[in-house]
Amino acid sequence: QLDTDFGTGGIAHYNMGPALSVNDYATAIALQSDGKIVVGGVALATEGSFNYQRFGLLRLDSAGELDADFGTAGSVIAPSPVAGGGDYLTAIARLPNGALPADDSITVVGYTAARNIAIVRRYTAEGQPDANFGQAGQVLLNAALSNGVYSGVSVIFAAVLQPDGRLVVVGQGMDRGFAIIRLLGNGSLDPDFGTNGRTHVKFSGPSAYDEPFAVSAQINGKIVVAGYFDGTPDDFAVARLLPGGALDSTFGDGTGRAIVPISTTTDDRAWALAVAPSGRLVVAGWVQDPQAAGLQKDFALVRLFGDPVCSIFCDSFEDID
Repeated sequence: QLDTDFGTGGIAHYNMGPALSVNDYATAIALQSDGKIVVGGVALATEGSFNYQRFGLLRLDSAGELDADFGTAGSVIAPSPVAGGGDYLTAIARLPNGALPADDSITVVGYTAARNIAIVRRYTAEGQPDANFGQAGQVLLNAALSNGVYSGVSVIFAAVLQPDGRLVVVGQGMDRGFAIIRLLGNGSLDPDFGTNGRTHVKFSGPSAYDEPFAVSAQINGKIVVAGYFDGTPDDFAVARLLPGGALDSTFGDGTGRAIVPISTTTDDRAWALAVAPSGRLVVAGWVQDPQAAGLQKDFALVRLFGDPVCSIFCDSFEDID
């Protein structure tokens, strides 16, 4: 039942854009330690005579009322890195347990459409750009190829914060696969991860596209990424990396990869991922129903074995199923 103590009759509704005639939509949500609710998504902003998509954030109190102490009168609409850019906020980075970090700072990720610009922004708990992160709270990543080495990403789909403050983002670059980048707490590339802070995982051939849509981290520091394998048909695809970014040979096919076909004749794609308390991996997405005339999509969930979780000593002396 709707909680009538929240918003109006259980519903909170806020217009973010410059007028009621333009569309805003939420794509992410997180709770701060005091119970306040941070909502992120896409808000419209006017530039010249046009309205453009922008990163939007607002904060509600636990009763669903706009919190005027956040951002500017309760909300933030961030400027684009480029003139006339259309920006899309895809996720609020959280710890693997779903919480924000202890300081309640807010890290958001996304991209500028068709501009080869992936965006990471960090805000203080009160919605102000964090001057200790990147350039005035912002890091831009661009996909590139130089001397045969791929770097960066053009789009970020998901992110997870590790307990030590490092940030793992997943997206796609010029090498058409799962691109995983780790940033230090100040926004710089982590030199101890992969090659220059980046790891790439490919499931299909070099000309096909594999895309990652979800990422999480295990208690032992291993990183799990889920998305889809670009095949005929598309299938759930999951990769697991060691803490330093190398593929984990103990997972899946022996090269750190697992392809899970939900249907052998129609497409299926993974969009969400969680590490269960048991250490198992729960992956969710959709599958086209081969029995439906129009191949309508249905919910699809799979559970994979992960690593056993230690109950007392997390130092490999005790491993329990």
